[in-house]
Amino acid sequence: MSDVVRRAWRLLGAMSFAVAVLGIVAAAASIGSFVEQNQPAAAYVGDFGELWARCFIVLGLDDVYHAPWFLALLAFLCLSTGLCVWRNTPGMLREWASYKEHYAAEQLKRLPAWVEIPVPSLASTVLSEALRRAGYRCRSRRTGLCEISAKKGQSRRLGYVLTHLAIVVISIGGLLDGNPAQTVRRIAGELVPASMDTPPSRAAAAARVGRGGGAFRGALRLAPGDSSHIASVNIGTGYVLRELPAEVSLKRFHIDYHAGGQPRDFISDIAVSDPTHPGVIRSLRVSMNHPAQFAGLSFYQSGFDDGGSPFTLRLWSGNAAESVTGQVGQTASLLIAGQPYTLDAQRFYPRSLVAAGESGGSLRRSFLEGARAAAREDLGPRLELQMRDPSGQALDQTIYLQAQQFEGRSYRVVALAQAGRDGRDYLRIPLDAQGRTDDFSALMTLLLTPESRLRLLARLTAGARDRIAASKLQVWLVKALARFETQGFAALAKGVQEQQAAAELLSRLALMGWQELHPGTSDAEARSSGLHFVVDSLQAYNQWALQGRPPLALEGEVQPRLATVLQVSYAPGAALVYAGMAMLAIGVVLMVLVQERRVFVRASRPGHLIVAISANRRLPGLAKELDSLIHFYAAGSAASKGNQ
Repeated sequence: MSDVVRRAWRLLGAMSFAVAVLGIVAAAASIGSFVEQNQPAAAYVGDFGELWARCFIVLGLDDVYHAPWFLALLAFLCLSTGLCVWRNTPGMLREWASYKEHYAAEQLKRLPAWVEIPVPSLASTVLSEALRRAGYRCRSRRTGLCEISAKKGQSRRLGYVLTHLAIVVISIGGLLDGNPAQTVRRIAGELVPASMDTPPSRAAAAARVGRGGGAFRGALRLAPGDSSHIASVNIGTGYVLRELPAEVSLKRFHIDYHAGGQPRDFISDIAVSDPTHPGVIRSLRVSMNHPAQFAGLSFYQSGFDDGGSPFTLRLWSGNAAESVTGQVGQTASLLIAGQPYTLDAQRFYPRSLVAAGESGGSLRRSFLEGARAAAREDLGPRLELQMRDPSGQALDQTIYLQAQQFEGRSYRVVALAQAGRDGRDYLRIPLDAQGRTDDFSALMTLLLTPESRLRLLARLTAGARDRIAASKLQVWLVKALARFETQGFAALAKGVQEQQAAAELLSRLALMGWQELHPGTSDAEARSSGLHFVVDSLQAYNQWALQGRPPLALEGEVQPRLATVLQVSYAPGAALVYAGMAMLAIGVVLMVLVQERRVFVRASRPGHLIVAISANRRLPGLAKELDSLIHFYAAGSAASKGNQ
């Protein structure tokens, strides 16, 4: 058993094992560059599919740097490289200090480059001077013979030690920031992340971490005037709540935009209470690429969200409109036309940027000149809603609060889609002269209310000479309108030609209703100014009927209340990582750029010397370097003779 332990210990400290572990760690760390880290499980399902998303989460690839197996690899790398440094550093230091004076003349002939030269009586002094001028440190033996040992570039050995020691330091820093103690708590069941659908206020005590919980990186969402000392840290498919050592409040948040309307910068002015000095408040500014540090915490600007903007909606159910108030991020129960509905105001966007003009030209310009160079158009603020009917069926609605222009006419655009589906049906609801949808709702009410419908039908057939045919036409139109009310144009008639004729009759009927809404308008004026409005209204109603006639948001007002989203991190190992990176850079420079050389001079036979040179690796230029040293020696010998 002891032999197995010795072999394992020897393997653990072997350089080949350390290199293998380093390669595995590098490959594992590169996963974080390809798979976006710390994202909700739904994001991975959307990008990779349910099966791969589940594999990623089980293997910890969604948070590689905190995965137990990655921390174990770091620990192995730290231990293995540390043993290599411990075993090899003493030898390196001995090699650094040694001049290898024990080398004999015969041994020099086995070095990569050597030469035998005749020498005068002053050979030792001249050779030593030539070597010093070449940057060597020399040591001569006082034995009556010319024996010199010289060396330079020994700092390369220091580079070796620094490089391997840097890996140890970086690994320790990575372990500190990886928080292995928290991983152990999770495995032991002491820390249980809350599910994503659990509100923070209902998170269990097992999902909360105190101030002394080690390194973390979490999110902090604050609206103006809000304060918090709790950050949310994503772990796998859930999250934990981490207590901060300081209270953070948001004083102001604003967004700077480019001329094209795209966001340029998010800026948060926050106030942080100093835990070491009660009552002392530190003001900080956090923006994109400009983090702030205080009390051991680092604050990064991540983005923005809605901070609970209050809104008012005008919901129309086909024959009546109701005013509804709410707040973004909250769910409200409504009673519309006697039926219970649930309204979930999910998101509010203050701007909606799209490519202006033809999409092909915009994409081409964006590709050639950059995304910011492409013309952009702001469609204004939009509010995203989800409405659930009494059966629980969900329908997503997006209402663009700013009037949109198409062919010189103004519309309210509402996008409808079944929840979870990509396809959307865009309703273009025409606006009246006041920029509202009152005329649309009033016109459709005229067509769908039995009393007003019969009145309009009577007006339509009032000039008919054949009263029997007129009566039949009225009966047919009443049935057609009833079908149109629930199923749209497709239900008016069976054949295409019959549908076109029925649609024309319906348009004439709706034009009469538009005239009733605008008393004093002549027939010619109605055809010129009301025909487009009538056709657009019927088309919008047709699309709405095909979606099941859910309560439709026709008008809306929102008081924007934006919230900042900050990334808060505590990384006690960051200083070690930076120090290790500096050591690694210095070590690599020393190992690559510094060339180690040793020169030996020994007496071979009377009146002759062997001069040999060696390097840390075989190089083709060693012979030339030796020739230059001999040249310096020859020049020095000639100068010495001249002085004599």
